[in-house]
Amino acid sequence: MSDKNGETSTFEMETKENFDKILQAISGMRQDFTQRLDKIEAEQSEIRKEQTEIRKEQTEIRKELSEQRKEFTEFKDYVEVQFEAIRQGLVKNHNRFDLLESQIAENRMVIFSTKAIIGELHERVYLLSRSNEPSLK
Repeated sequence: MSDKNGETSTFEMETKENFDKILQAISGMRQDFTQRLDKIEAEQSEIRKEQTEIRKEQTEIRKELSEQRKEFTEFKDYVEVQFEAIRQGLVKNHNRFDLLESQIAENRMVIFSTKAIIGELHERVYLLSRSNEPSLK
């Protein structure tokens, strides 16, 4: 709105100045938001990198855990085989021990029988020697 002389009115000038201030404020806010957005994007990028590293570490941990499970299973199987062999050895030794005990008991019976027979023979020899004594004189 110009007056008759073609000069701009104060209202138009104030409006233009206010509009320029608003544009500067918007531009400043835009720069601020852009900086904040850049900062957020940089943080997100850093977080993504960290997440990628964490995923790599998790993958490594899973591999190690899988390997340890495999080794544990192999060790467990080995121990089970060894335990079974030891158990069978113990059973075999126990059976041998029972057999030896039986043989010892049998040998004791033979020894007692032999002692009894020797005792009887000794007594007979003694009796025979006594009965033959008068005839020898």
